[in-house]
Amino acid sequence: MRNAYIIEIGDEAVGIAARDRGGFRFHAALHAFNGLDGRLFPSVKEATRAARALRGADRPAAAVGKDTGGG
Repeated sequence: MRNAYIIEIGDEAVGIAARDRGGFRFHAALHAFNGLDGRLFPSVKEATRAARALRGADRPAAAVGKDTGGG
């Protein structure tokens, strides 16, 4: 079992989810994701979902394209 996972959206690494008591703590790699920095998630999947949601809120729908499919 890994202790840390890179969170990617498309080809961009946006943060790391590190195992912590009670789940995974998000550490932002980009300023756009500072809103999630330090937040505890129950799973890496939930951390990724939150990052995708934040990216979707920050970008126009036409620009999101590949980030919203398959998952």
